[in-house]
Order: sequence, then structure tokens, then C-alpha cells
Amino acid sequence: MASLTNPHSTTTQLSNSNGIHLSKLQYSFPQRFELAFSNELDLFADVLLSADDVNEDGSVVEWPVKEEDCIAVQRICDAALVSCESGEVVRL
Repeated sequence: MASLTNPHSTTTQLSNSNGIHLSKLQYSFPQRFELAFSNELDLFADVLLSADDVNEDGSVVEWPVKEEDCIAVQRICDAALVSCESGEVVRL
């Protein structure tokens, strides 16, 4: 199972006899995933900037995401969609 929770505006949590109290969720999708977007852009820029670089052995620096990785992610997404639509477990 994979799970992604929405971050709260602060990490403060109060527990008392009335329950567990948390701050409000962060408001927007860009706000909640700002760090992830920033990291993706940094990696993309690093790959573009190193496109002509060579490793110590003289080989060209390759793109860090391989074709097989992309295909695997697509298979997982397809299986998740089928599972969601059918209500059944889809094994990979």
C-alpha cells in the first residue's frame, strides 16, 4: 500500500480529553507539494546541465530515469486504475 497524507500548516498537535487537535491542512496543492516540485526541477536542471558531461571512465552521463522505470510506473498506475474501477486487488 502507498499512502500520501496532506501536511498541516504546523506540526503542533494537542491531545486532551476532548480528542486530538491538529492545525488546518495546508491550503493548496502547490503549497503542499512545493518541496517536491522544487526537487523535481532541480534534478531536471542538473540532468540538462550535465548532458555533455562524462564519467571518470569516459562514458557519457546518462539520464537517471530509464525506459524500464517509466514502463513500471505506467503499469502501476494502470493497475491502480483497474483496481479502483473494479474494487478488486490487481496483482503485479
